[in-house]
Amino acid sequence: MTSPNPESPVARSSAPAPVSPRPSARSRWRHRLVALTVIAAGALTITGLVAASRVNQSPQWWGTLDPLDPSAISQARDLEHAFGNQLTLIRPQAENLAPTDSWRSDVWQVAIDAQHANAWLNVNLRKWMASDPDMPQWPDRLLALRVHFDQGRIHVGIALRRDEEQRYLSASVAPHIKPDGSMWLPAHAIHIGTLPIPRGAVLSHAQANADQYIPASLEDQGRALLRVFQGLEPISLDPVIRLDDGRQVRLLNIEPRNGRLILTCCTELRDDARARRN
Repeated sequence: MTSPNPESPVARSSAPAPVSPRPSARSRWRHRLVALTVIAAGALTITGLVAASRVNQSPQWWGTLDPLDPSAISQARDLEHAFGNQLTLIRPQAENLAPTDSWRSDVWQVAIDAQHANAWLNVNLRKWMASDPDMPQWPDRLLALRVHFDQGRIHVGIALRRDEEQRYLSASVAPHIKPDGSMWLPAHAIHIGTLPIPRGAVLSHAQANADQYIPASLEDQGRALLRVFQGLEPISLDPVIRLDDGRQVRLLNIEPRNGRLILTCCTELRDDARARRN
């Protein structure tokens, strides 16, 4: 198992030239990120709490980041390259593989720190949206995105411009992989600024009125994400990233801890590649 290096955006090791992940796999996750962003940007319109004094106070974990700062640009680039290299690394066969088992690697880990994740979200996500004609435009009133990795929780937040003022909206989600391999991301708390608001009421209202603020091109994904936050369905039944060389990376566990997101993975053969070998 690869031990995450606290000095790196993700665990690193040397390898032959990596193979790029399939654009279709990246595109699916990219659309989910964008749908999440657009849903959050519209959420302030479904509650009357926007006038409360605490809504313009940032969460304690928010921090500062300038997306034009060369160091932020460098961190975003470093994370994307390091994570891509780990995904496509040529790994040895698992030691305990039986002769009848399909090829797979030993379990390995990467650890992503919040500083690099925030740099990527605020520098590269906007570029991805601009470069994909199937994506909606970056919402004009969306000022910033943040994540914070706590003990078993991912805090996700956005800063929005509303009536010449800045508003903050955040949610705490508890990611986990169930025994059947599905990945779940239920929301446990929602805040506007530092003001907690009822999670169930907000998500139910958002589901009923999603067509008012989610673009038609993202409506299906947007409604699905709201069901995910309600804990009604998984964000993925089969959390894998397909690679072009016949392999795929399967996510086995996701653990937010001490400012880092630790991903436990296994590289394996895809079903279509396994069939060709047989």
